[in-house]
Amino acid sequence: PVYERDPLLHEYVNDIWQRLLNASLRDGELSKDLHQRMAWKMFLIRDPTVNAFALPGAYIGVNLGLVSIVNTRDELASVLAHESVHIFQRHIARLYAESKNFSLISIASLIIGAAAASANPSVGSAILMGGQAAAIQGQINFTRTMEYEADRIGYKVLVDAGFRPQGMAEMFQKLADAAR
Repeated sequence: PVYERDPLLHEYVNDIWQRLLNASLRDGELSKDLHQRMAWKMFLIRDPTVNAFALPGAYIGVNLGLVSIVNTRDELASVLAHESVHIFQRHIARLYAESKNFSLISIASLIIGAAAASANPSVGSAILMGGQAAAIQGQINFTRTMEYEADRIGYKVLVDAGFRPQGMAEMFQKLADAAR
């Protein structure tokens, strides 16, 4: 990726980010221990895609496509609050830990399906496909739960940092429009 180095743009986005971090620390959404252990770096990417993302180690990436569609600091703050919650709640680590369970489901269905296939190939295939479907659906449900959690807690962080809560609703509309 090509990183944006404009100091004014960095200052603008980082000011929002710092307000969210400070409110999260003050209100207990972000533990002092986690805050001290993470890098807490925000970076901008020259990419027209409307997107922001959290990475392990507390790195937040923001595409310029996202910055270009916001009209207010509140809108951008709502996205940064959402992404920060993915870090506060350790979503990446939890997803990794939970993926082991999904793998166990897949392996179990493979073993049981192979054993059943010797007696009836159709039953074996059904067990195998059912196990794979259950593992995939479990991952989808787990990810969806994390997104709802990031929205719910992100809203609180947004408000606690002094941003207008309407910024989140406005941003949801913009993201829906961009997805079309």
